[in-house]
Amino acid sequence: MEHVRVRFFFLAFFLTCVPFHALARVDTYEFDPIVRTFTATNSFAKNLDRLVTSISSLTPKPYGFYNLSSGDSSGERAYAIGLCRRDVKSDDCLRCIQTAARNLTERNPQKKEYVMWYTHCMFRYSNRNIYGIKETYPTLAFVAVEKISGNRDEFKRLQGALLNRLKGIAAAGGPNRKYAQGNSSASVGYRSFYGSAQCTPDLSEEDCNDCLAFGFESIPSCCDGEIGLRWFCPSCNLRFETWRFYELDADLEPDPPAIQPPAAKFERTGKGKGGSKVVIAIVIPTVLVALFAICLCLVLKWKKNKSEDRVKGSIAEDELLDEDSLLIDFETLKAATDNFSPENELGRGGFGSVYKGVFSCGQEIAVKRLSGTSGQGDIEFKNEIILLAKLPHRNLVRLLGFCIQGQERLLVYEFIKNASLDHFIFDLEKRQLLDWGVRYKMIGGVARGLLYLHEDSRYRIIHRDLKASNILLDQEMNPKSQILD
Repeated sequence: MEHVRVRFFFLAFFLTCVPFHALARVDTYEFDPIVRTFTATNSFAKNLDRLVTSISSLTPKPYGFYNLSSGDSSGERAYAIGLCRRDVKSDDCLRCIQTAARNLTERNPQKKEYVMWYTHCMFRYSNRNIYGIKETYPTLAFVAVEKISGNRDEFKRLQGALLNRLKGIAAAGGPNRKYAQGNSSASVGYRSFYGSAQCTPDLSEEDCNDCLAFGFESIPSCCDGEIGLRWFCPSCNLRFETWRFYELDADLEPDPPAIQPPAAKFERTGKGKGGSKVVIAIVIPTVLVALFAICLCLVLKWKKNKSEDRVKGSIAEDELLDEDSLLIDFETLKAATDNFSPENELGRGGFGSVYKGVFSCGQEIAVKRLSGTSGQGDIEFKNEIILLAKLPHRNLVRLLGFCIQGQERLLVYEFIKNASLDHFIFDLEKRQLLDWGVRYKMIGGVARGLLYLHEDSRYRIIHRDLKASNILLDQEMNPKSQILD
């Protein structure tokens, strides 16, 4: 453990001390619903500028939703709404909305209405009041570029059942958050179905339900026959996949406790002072004891349900992550890497070589072709792979599967586009891309991944090879540690 702490200290030291400049890289999906322009001196332009500037002074909100406006009755007011995905932490959410607002107004300086989706958040503004108003135009959809195999009718029936269930949960979510995620049984040829549904929480339950229903009805026209889809409109969004794309509830930032109503005040009803004292002496202790008993029951029930949910989730994951579900055919990997072409080689080390590959469905992967010097048996190798696949975390590189073919042993990981950390901190030019905010995020992400492995996961694993080359950076410069070399 001391060995790991020393390496982590030096990693944090490098990230802190190497010179840096700013970097901002995000994926965006933009909507341009109505082209209404204005001049730079227009009152709306000034109000919109004040609104965007004010976001930097806001305090992060725990539910990831912001309703903003700027201006008075003498001019044209600016209105805005910001919304984050459920798995985005409150600090990151506010930063994402601030960046989206700034970039959106800079790219479109003379439009009165615009919507932009980033990977983690949505920001929209208008010259009309948009709070509490359902808006289903315009729409945008992305598909998995892989058609349904097997019984299409059964696939669509189970897909519709899952999305309708999530629609009802999201719509009933209350004024703070309207979001639902979950999985269900799948049709033949697929392990399980996963989905999510979200509305801006300013909508009523009826409007949220109608918005998501409109999205479901749009699937045949935009995404018919696809095994995965993402659908957006300004007031709601939904997603459906055949793999788990969301964080487990145990890994999400917890919601703050609900605000309790103030205790009831008791007034004297008796005519005499003695009678009032007797009433107070009896009623107040009784009410306090009853409230304490109710709170205790609620806490115990919440803990029990949370424990049962974790056990059920663990059992479900154990059932899904078996040897057959992780085993990938060798010929498939040869085709994905163009027969392990040198042009696709990403790196080479004592463990072997790493190649970039692309499955037929378009999914990018990283294939690690291990050298045959480990001396480990097939059974031990499979057990270790299955164990590691049961450790999903946002700051750990996701293991997708493995392959054993004769003397060949291959590991298949998610593809991380920005390569490893050592390519940045030891490069005189690339190190300029790391500002303090990026470095701080990296340090926190690596620490969260280690804490999960060492203490929070179901299987305690000690990471003994923490170094810059084993920390990969995704498209948004989020760190992901490799567990297995």
